[in-house]
Amino acid sequence: MPSKLNIPVSKDDTPQTKFTVKDDSASLFMVTPERIKTLEQLIKVAEVDTQAWEVVSFTCNKWEVAAYSKKQDAFRTSDLWQVKATFKKRTDVLQMRAIAKEILSEVSKAVAPEKKSIREKVKDGVLAEVDLFDAHIGQLVWGMETGQGNYDLQIAETKYLQAIETMIARLAPYRIERILFPIGNDFFNVNGSSGTTFNDTPQHEDARWQKTFRVGVRLLRQSVAMLSKVAPVSIVVVTGNHDTEPIFYAGEILSAIYEKNGNVTVDDAPTQRKYFRYGKCLIGFTHGKYEKHGELPIIMANERKEDWKETQFREWHLGHFHHKKEYQFLSSQEFKGVTVRILRALTETDAWHTSRGYIGSLRAAECFVWDKNHGMVCNLSVNV
Repeated sequence: MPSKLNIPVSKDDTPQTKFTVKDDSASLFMVTPERIKTLEQLIKVAEVDTQAWEVVSFTCNKWEVAAYSKKQDAFRTSDLWQVKATFKKRTDVLQMRAIAKEILSEVSKAVAPEKKSIREKVKDGVLAEVDLFDAHIGQLVWGMETGQGNYDLQIAETKYLQAIETMIARLAPYRIERILFPIGNDFFNVNGSSGTTFNDTPQHEDARWQKTFRVGVRLLRQSVAMLSKVAPVSIVVVTGNHDTEPIFYAGEILSAIYEKNGNVTVDDAPTQRKYFRYGKCLIGFTHGKYEKHGELPIIMANERKEDWKETQFREWHLGHFHHKKEYQFLSSQEFKGVTVRILRALTETDAWHTSRGYIGSLRAAECFVWDKNHGMVCNLSVNV
């Protein structure tokens, strides 16, 4: 019988399992003949929600149990494994889930059902990929401390919308068939009420996390409304290391809003890497913190085998590093190259990076114009 906090006693409710919850802590004790020897195995068998509970301690030991076998006329021994784990509730995650659920409920009531209407398709058009990476909505930067510009919730919102507006104006000469709009890549600055990143690195925040989340969702809706006046929009949610959970919740809210809108699609799959195919072009998105950049081409080839065979122009677009950089990789002479681009960020350089001598890079949003048969034909920048 599952517990009310998503850690089941056991799948078969055996007496060898003991589960207790006290306030924001929980402990799980299990004795089993199965060879559960690692924390990962225990978490998998017990179906622990690791986003809601973090591990505090783990122990594992075994002993032999003897039993007489009449058939073999001998004693047989078998191993019993005892595993114990204690957990601490991640209250910031649970609070973020609660507010996301609340906003989603409000959206469902406020947004009237839309009839599915699709724009008339532009013939011989192009794809416009609009990238506003590393916005860090909610971050607080004091210019007097960093020697650069100020940055707060209001400034971030203004700069973001100005970049969208300017990008739309610069795309006017093109016949846009579709707009690809990757969101995430540290769109939010913190992961929740703790005021830290997903990996618990403290951050300087301008506002309460609830307010920042509401502003962020509103900002994304405004951006999509502006872009969808130009062409149908495909939203791709890319997980960052600052906002791993809230950007997923924001993506789910956008999915609900545009569920019946034929001009907007949302890819909020819980995968770290995302891909978008456009004719002979294959574009991969990931934040860039976790993978080795030299391995990204082979990762693309393995994860998108069919697309790899059928495309000629392949690129990875990364954030995280807050500066622009390109690599060219050739897997072998018989394969085409894969370009790995690190895109610029919208946010200002914060106090921590400034104190360690990191010089602020040019802040910019970027846009790539793709032709189905000829690959990337233009790269536009909007400096902020």
